[in-house]
Amino acid sequence: MSFTVEVQPGKEVRLPTGGKYCPNDILVSAKDGLPAGSIRVDPAWTDFSYLCAGRRFSLGKNLQYSDTANGRSFSNMYSGWDTGAHTVPSLDLRKGTSFSGMFSWSSCILEIGELDLSAAQNVDGMFNYCTGLQKVCFVSGSIPISISFSHSRNLEASSVDSIIGGLADRTGNTSQTLTLHASVGAALTPEQKAAVTAKNWTLVF
Repeated sequence: MSFTVEVQPGKEVRLPTGGKYCPNDILVSAKDGLPAGSIRVDPAWTDFSYLCAGRRFSLGKNLQYSDTANGRSFSNMYSGWDTGAHTVPSLDLRKGTSFSGMFSWSSCILEIGELDLSAAQNVDGMFNYCTGLQKVCFVSGSIPISISFSHSRNLEASSVDSIIGGLADRTGNTSQTLTLHASVGAALTPEQKAAVTAKNWTLVF
């Protein structure tokens, strides 16, 4: 992987070896046409775990779609964003398999760009305690396994439609479960509920 960094005076520099625990004392510079706070990722990088966790907002908000094209693990990538109001950009997640806790405990993420979870094997707690989440978008049919939004009571109607549209058709296969916040589930129309069950998903709220 490769970084262009500027370090605060007196700070110790520790570059991550696989995306984990990128330290708060690294500032990424605005060189080579990148906006301030951007991060330049090696195309071969596969592990984005914890990269933007905590309050490393500038790293997470300025990643480009193609930066994550070879990513496999995105566990806790954006976890712990609990200050301010933030939008997560669309990223290329098509090869990703592990998304556990990706946005967990991030009450200040309001909007998440388009997600494609087609290859996902683990989405446990992906949206745990995303209490401020309003907008999220999924590629149609790209959610293959059980997923929960149980803490996201502020989801907009278009986001709920996108979640339902994002569920893979499990007809003839083992049923999976979609969990929604109670208030979101209570507002579902009969047509929305029918669309979920028609794909052999169990709806919980």
